[in-house]
Amino acid sequence: MSRYPIEKKLPVLSSNDKIESSLALIKLNGFGALPVVDNQKLSAILSLHSPELSRLSSLTGKAIKELSLQFPPSLYEESHPYQAVKLISQTGLGFLPVVNENQQYLGVVLHRDILEELSKVFSLSNIHHLIEIEIPAGAFKLSDLVKLLEQNETRVISLATTQSHEFPDTNLITLNVESRDAFRLQKTLERYGYHVTYNSQESEILIDDASFRAQELMRYLEI
Repeated sequence: MSRYPIEKKLPVLSSNDKIESSLALIKLNGFGALPVVDNQKLSAILSLHSPELSRLSSLTGKAIKELSLQFPPSLYEESHPYQAVKLISQTGLGFLPVVNENQQYLGVVLHRDILEELSKVFSLSNIHHLIEIEIPAGAFKLSDLVKLLEQNETRVISLATTQSHEFPDTNLITLNVESRDAFRLQKTLERYGYHVTYNSQESEILIDDASFRAQELMRYLEI
């Protein structure tokens, strides 16, 4: 059973379809592309911006099979949302085709549904306190961090690690936690050498650029 809602109503093309009529249909669907399916199996994706289109002097009377389209990135039914986000960032499309273990085409999963599934992984509907810390790449030990959190009666709801855009040798650890005293937790982390760059608990003595950091997190989740 798929972990994503699969959209089955999106039209599909066949390799024998004429390119001109296929492009007209693509313009109507709103996604700028459509899957090409032959014998129930995914074979390609035809996009309005497919570079292969520019290599034909004329599209009149030509079929999709005359284009050298690459086999497209596709999603298995049980693929993790991380994998889905990686694939959709590669394609730049608003959907990903979904296939089963036999490469049979099942439909598409929409970009918004991938983000919805990703939000469940990060428990974004259950955000308590967001704390972001900076550490040198390779210096992070989860066991050490967990020990400090437990000492401060803090429960981790979710954790994410990303590379800093400003400093390639630095990782950003974002914690979504339940804590009795997020300010005390921050001070404990800093005492043990963790640089806290964001704490969502409202306080003038915490971090000045909270709004900026929150926007950075959302940009990361919307890859």
